[in-house]
Amino acid sequence: MTKKRRYILACPLLILAIGALTSLLLVHRSDQLLFERPEQKIKKAREKIARALSEKHGLKLLFNANELPATDWVTGLPIILAGTSAGEGMNGTALQFDGRRRAFTELPAKWSDVADEFTLALLVNLESNTEDQEILFSYLGPVGLKLDRGNMSFFAGTRNDPVAAAYPYTGFDKFVRIIVTGNLRTGTIQLYENGILKAELQNATINFPEAQMVLGQSDHRHMDNPMKGMIEETAVWQRILSPEEIEKLSDPGQPLLKMLASKYVSGYRRIVLRRALVDRVLKFVDCFNPTRSPWRFQRYKLEELHLNLSAADKRFFGSAHHLCAKSGRRVDSVARSRRIFFVYQNNTYEGYLRLDGSDSRYPSGGRRSYILEATSPGKVFGSTRIRLMPPESAGWLTPLLETRVAKELGSATVSNGVCRLMINGKLAGFYYYENHEKLGVPPGEDSAIFHANPPKEYWKRAAFEELPQISVDKLNSIYDELLQNYGRLFIHDHISPLNARKINYLLERQRKEIAELPRDEVASQKSKSEILLSNISAFDLLGNNPSPKFIITRLQLPDKLSDGTPITSTSSKTNLMTSTGDLK
Repeated sequence: MTKKRRYILACPLLILAIGALTSLLLVHRSDQLLFERPEQKIKKAREKIARALSEKHGLKLLFNANELPATDWVTGLPIILAGTSAGEGMNGTALQFDGRRRAFTELPAKWSDVADEFTLALLVNLESNTEDQEILFSYLGPVGLKLDRGNMSFFAGTRNDPVAAAYPYTGFDKFVRIIVTGNLRTGTIQLYENGILKAELQNATINFPEAQMVLGQSDHRHMDNPMKGMIEETAVWQRILSPEEIEKLSDPGQPLLKMLASKYVSGYRRIVLRRALVDRVLKFVDCFNPTRSPWRFQRYKLEELHLNLSAADKRFFGSAHHLCAKSGRRVDSVARSRRIFFVYQNNTYEGYLRLDGSDSRYPSGGRRSYILEATSPGKVFGSTRIRLMPPESAGWLTPLLETRVAKELGSATVSNGVCRLMINGKLAGFYYYENHEKLGVPPGEDSAIFHANPPKEYWKRAAFEELPQISVDKLNSIYDELLQNYGRLFIHDHISPLNARKINYLLERQRKEIAELPRDEVASQKSKSEILLSNISAFDLLGNNPSPKFIITRLQLPDKLSDGTPITSTSSKTNLMTSTGDLK
């Protein structure tokens, strides 16, 4: 054997040996080193970026669409995406606005938060088929950036006497960096395109209203000229940039984040890549873990659900999932249902399948979440419509804990559980399922959906009128039981995009967070009957009605509590409904 041939054979063996040694070292490192410390480093790296942007450069806000969930790089506050989709930007991902009124992006700042001296910078790509587009604008001033009758305009003045710095715009169908500088005291506004001064306005009255800064349209009450095109970057400075700084921003191909905080961004990217590499190595180690072999799935006695998808269905859901995950929301164009057949308890039914999500949300995680609706007379897990979510998207044991606590306290909740999901005969993993019949609104989210109250972080699946009266010891006991029943099941799921070590870490961390759940431990102040009565909500009374806001038939009023205490009901509007729940 020649020396060259021995070298060629030795290289792969050396690489495997190094990989095996690295894997062995990672396996024996503590969870703190593998998971907690990288999270802390990522958090500190983002804080360094935020300080550099705020203290060194005077930024109030900086947003780009390259990372999800979308957040402001300066404050870390979330960006609300609604109706947008992911587009191809100059330096990564851009927000695509389709010209409809429901497409907008709400920034975590108000116009009134902007300083007396300010600079706005946006990297935009406008389509040429409309001459009026609201980019970052509010009618309450009026104030903001708008394409007005073919002119790029920044408006000021008053509602009765609006004025604008404007120039004929020709930069359609390409990315252009628009910069606006302004001084409220002198009333001076300057408008730049790719670093070149295009328009100037003197002695203008500039009113910054108490309105949210919104991309793609004005505020929610006025939606006259929605934007059609893309926005890749948005930045707000609390000062006027110098001519030299504006010149540096003249090249739209240079991302703002990299220009302003290059050193810190590079360090942040390295930490993120290092954490991803550790996760991949641990996932590779799982390939040799006998506890995660496919045959172990048969040990768990769970109900199975089989989805039969055609080749066209598989292509549709694959591309749709990729687009929605990149956009951070369920995109309208792929939100429609597909007619499929499914098998449940050895019976074949027809149904409709679509991706889970909403106009402003899409479940995180590598695997898809679905909504399955069975056509009559089919039912699955006792419901005609169910939500199917992988554990990493559902919140691991949180939904099961919520429903168990609700049942313990006699409160309305959803029916849910864990099943083995099969797609075209192949295992898709262990999936969490829940009843999705009541217009897709769990009892705990009723107030947020129908009354515009802030959404809950906990108890979304339980209709508690007050904080649940339960001790931390009881919560720990319930969680330990769920962990015993489902913990190893999730860890052994070799289909999961996460490695077994990280799943175990997340489950243990979730257990430590139980003590922080909002609750009332002083249960002795009320009798059992009072507690049971306080936990009755609108969802307990619905009967065959679809929602508390859609009453179309008789209510199902209870005549006694679970402990036997009798209940009497009265109607405040006897002309509409009797005290027995019958409609007039």
